[in-house]
Amino acid sequence: MKLVLIFFGFLFYSITSFAIGLENCGSYSFQGTAKIVDKQMILILNESTQSEFKLIISRDQESRITPYLNLTVKGDLILKSITGPWTGVIKELKELDYGISDPINTTKHTFLKFNKKAPCL
Repeated sequence: MKLVLIFFGFLFYSITSFAIGLENCGSYSFQGTAKIVDKQMILILNESTQSEFKLIISRDQESRITPYLNLTVKGDLILKSITGPWTGVIKELKELDYGISDPINTTKHTFLKFNKKAPCL
């Protein structure tokens, strides 16, 4: 019985250790979904996974993301500050376009790729 508990403990630890959080402010490429949550517009990446990112869109950038609301959107962003391991505030959105989503496997249509480091504000 102890061996079974140790095995499941190790399995749970190894699965949760792959969840990578935000470490640097700066430039990122992304594909995700823009939504309104609690009267605040956010960009959600890796939705419904252990690595779900919720990035708050600053008020001056909300008009740029509005046409993509509740749709898959891709582009580049500049992260202004990190408020937690999987949360941050977006300073600027660039080169936005409609993303291609897979309705069968919704976890494969989203990503966040770090491009260049910049100081946090």
